[in-house]
Amino acid sequence: MAVRIGELLVQSGIIIEKQVQEALEIQKTKKKRLGEILLELGYINSGNLIKMLSEQAAIPFVELRPEMLDEQLIKSFQEKILYKNNIIPLYEIDDKLFVAIGDPINQKVIKELQEFTKKEIVLSGAEPKQIAKLLDKFFLIDTIDYLFEK
Repeated sequence: MAVRIGELLVQSGIIIEKQVQEALEIQKTKKKRLGEILLELGYINSGNLIKMLSEQAAIPFVELRPEMLDEQLIKSFQEKILYKNNIIPLYEIDDKLFVAIGDPINQKVIKELQEFTKKEIVLSGAEPKQIAKLLDKFFLIDTIDYLFEK
């Protein structure tokens, strides 16, 4: 059985057990995942959470940089799909598509991406805000250029 996210955060020294217990009490009345509650309480940041979720899912965590991205590959996907699911394609090798995702345990997104691409999806976890920021570089620039062309 996989180690629970609260346990991973405590083992890593990011939070203490008392904070996990507080979040678990809140979780009884809210329909949210533990990590979301810990974020709301300010006990962790999204980077901490994604690193631990990546560890929990046994996938690597990647620090994204613009120069490591393939613009043509990114633009081969619908902008809406990438933003909605907080994913960014990194590169392709043969029948494998390497993708960074802001929620590495979201199996539904992974399955949909696999059906869409017909490729094996190889995941890395990445900070959700960084994914959105990089997507903005590729898609908002086009929108701004289009608006100023008129």
